[in-house]
Amino acid sequence: MSTTAEIDDKLDREETSSLSEEELVFAKAALAAVEPAELREKLTVLDVISVVRGYQTYNPRLEETQKAMKMIVEWREQVQYDKFLQERLPDDEKFHKLWPERVYGPDKYGHLITAMRVEDIDTNGLTELEEAKLYQLQGQKMTALGKYKELHARSIGQQRYKHILIADLKGSGMGLLSGNRRHILKQIMDIGGNYFPESVWKIFVVNAPLMFRALWGMVKPWIHPITVAKVSVLGSPKDAVKKMAEVGVPLDSIPDWCGGAHAGTPLFDILLKYIAEGTGEPSPLATVALGAPAAPAAAAGAGAAASAAASGRAGRDHWVFFVFVLRKYQALLDWLHLHSHGGKVSGGLDLSRDMANV
Repeated sequence: MSTTAEIDDKLDREETSSLSEEELVFAKAALAAVEPAELREKLTVLDVISVVRGYQTYNPRLEETQKAMKMIVEWREQVQYDKFLQERLPDDEKFHKLWPERVYGPDKYGHLITAMRVEDIDTNGLTELEEAKLYQLQGQKMTALGKYKELHARSIGQQRYKHILIADLKGSGMGLLSGNRRHILKQIMDIGGNYFPESVWKIFVVNAPLMFRALWGMVKPWIHPITVAKVSVLGSPKDAVKKMAEVGVPLDSIPDWCGGAHAGTPLFDILLKYIAEGTGEPSPLATVALGAPAAPAAAAGAGAAASAAASGRAGRDHWVFFVFVLRKYQALLDWLHLHSHGGKVSGGLDLSRDMANV
């Protein structure tokens, strides 16, 4: 079984590599499925890479990749994606106050850190906003993050399109999962899974309740090794800092509230800066995405292919993991109760099915 370090090295080589000859076949087919041609021209190289690699193990791969590309393009037209980094949306300031997020420093590879703190999310306030507006605002937020990652990658001279998420569960409870609040959170998180694929490097869940950590430990044997390498469910921030250090996250990049030294930059400030300066214009689709791929490093060829073959659907996004938490937390509790009493689970929890999408 591969170690976390070995898995990280394989995924690192894949992320920094150009599209392979095999991947170019799917890229061309996916782009050909987008009509009219003007919509195709709005896509960037990273858009194509994210879809091709994010759906690399779906079956049938060609059809699923084409379907995903068309879905993303159609959604972008519907929500006026082109204007996300050009002008403000109604209620944007309110939305970012209801669900504030910050961007912190990079790990040793160059992946920036973002954080979601449950105690800072006003789920009651979110339910008061129109759903269509919520999804548009979330899409705008993630677009700003994507641009921030792109500019950072340019500054370090590497292709990087993934980030690290720290999810602070302090203040979470079953009330967060009840009624319309659960529905709203799931819908918001689905924006990431559906329209921003292949964007996560690692997830660190901090201040996870003891019960949740126990449940995570029990389901890990059913989870793909790559997902296990990507997700860490931890107790105290001290535990999190130690774990992050093991995988190359320096203290000065870790949030100050988590024991690090980085104050973070609000994503809303980043968004406003792009709009004010006009720096959020999308990069055009370079012809290299459709032509011969750049020759990857010798180690990258086999390494990237191996990681692709092994990854299952682990690359789909951190949002899928949190949708799983929202949908299955209670079912996991029921499963633990029944298991500890020698009973059998009837319905609800299907680990092989649910965790295949994490």
